[in-house]
Amino acid sequence: MLFRSINEISKPELQRHIENWSRLPIFSEALSKKVNECSTAMRQLLRLFIAVLGRPWLIFLDEPMRSFDAGTQESVLVILNEYLSTNECVVFLSSPKPFSDERNTFQIKGLPL
Repeated sequence: MLFRSINEISKPELQRHIENWSRLPIFSEALSKKVNECSTAMRQLLRLFIAVLGRPWLIFLDEPMRSFDAGTQESVLVILNEYLSTNECVVFLSSPKPFSDERNTFQIKGLPL
């Protein structure tokens, strides 16, 4: 996989990320399809996965949840929060509506953003 070699991601690390994101049924479904067969939500989820896979220290996400249903939105936020808790990264996330649920507040080193 070219992306894996460019970002120096080991095969076990890539597999761990895939297993983590596969908790989302829509992600598993997207992996079994060709990109042109994926829905808008599937494509958006794959973009988020690739963005995080590169281990960036800064991520800008412009309305990344707009294509997802409520359950997928919450699951994606949980995965992103787990990523933030184990990596030094800052995420700027725009949304037309505020996330009112305290569980969906990103935390870095115990401090809500």
